[in-house]
Amino acid sequence: MSGPTGHHDRCGIPIHVGDLLRVDHYTHRRNRRTMNLFFRVAKNGYGQYVVQNWNDLDASHWQCLLRDCGLPWSDVVSESETLRGENGEVMTFNERKRKAKS
Repeated sequence: MSGPTGHHDRCGIPIHVGDLLRVDHYTHRRNRRTMNLFFRVAKNGYGQYVVQNWNDLDASHWQCLLRDCGLPWSDVVSESETLRGENGEVMTFNERKRKAKS
């Protein structure tokens, strides 16, 4: 089941368990192209929010904690579960209530 993690991406979109994150990794020196890493958000057996390889659905195989994976440089790309808004309509990740910019 998807649930909010308490963390937000660089656009202020709340990150949920099961979301796919794109994290800027580095800028290529030759053609200045931004290279990215893709992670899936999960919850491990200790109740911590972690990231794992984007195509691995086993939550016991995780790479690092969500808070340490570069959230200031991340974007939510896709969600894994259909969420519904207050009125019962289907809601995508970019329709989630965003954090106010400071």
